[in-house]
Amino acid sequence: MIEMSSKKISGHRRRYVSPQFKDKVRDRDLWTCRMCLRGVDELDEQLEVHHIRPIKIGGRDRFNNLISLCRICHSGVHYDEDSVKFWIQPLREYVRLLKKTGKHMALIDVINSIKCEENKKNDTEEERNDTTGSSQTARNLYA
Repeated sequence: MIEMSSKKISGHRRRYVSPQFKDKVRDRDLWTCRMCLRGVDELDEQLEVHHIRPIKIGGRDRFNNLISLCRICHSGVHYDEDSVKFWIQPLREYVRLLKKTGKHMALIDVINSIKCEENKKNDTEEERNDTTGSSQTARNLYA
């Protein structure tokens, strides 16, 4: 259950995400920080629930927009605006792959997967450009 709160943090109105809803996210994430993979039993503090896409840039209090992080990793994600923006894609991809495959992955594997897909896309574009360039050269020779 999500309720509106009158609390203001950083000038933004914050929502109250119920402990039960947060626990659903933690259950999905096996009560483990999805970045460093430390389990709740290894942590000195509570496992936090992070908005993958921050509310201030349009993120919602939805199950697929939340992920479990330890305090240290959560602080790292929020180090600065660039850091927050960098982590959106890999954290979203983690949740998407978990939903699709049911497998929990280390985030480094998710990041490597994203990079592989980007490399494949770039290779395909380069091949297409090479083919187009060869066709253009052939046309110029016979023109």
